[in-house]
Amino acid sequence: MNSEIDLPRQGKRSEVELVCVILNSSVKPVRQTYLIYSANINAHMFKKIVPKLIKKKLLEEISIVNKGCKLSKNPKITFYAYKTTEKGLLFVKKWKELNRLWRE
Repeated sequence: MNSEIDLPRQGKRSEVELVCVILNSSVKPVRQTYLIYSANINAHMFKKIVPKLIKKKLLEEISIVNKGCKLSKNPKITFYAYKTTEKGLLFVKKWKELNRLWRE
């Protein structure tokens, strides 16, 4: 499945466009900060939208344990990454097709 999908942009984004941008930005596992910057959203929007996407199984949250510094008190650091599921990629593809048909 093609992981890079060009999304049209005109002014203020609809909720579906925003969802598609988030899903398109997380084709590979990405951290919250990267997702916020690449989708051009704020932390409030992230906390509002991402749980919905996870619940609908369009996005998955991955727990990653990173080996920290041996000198630190907590040598293992867990952080979360977000990755678009196959269902999420299909959602973006279908939205793009519908958007193309609408503009014809």
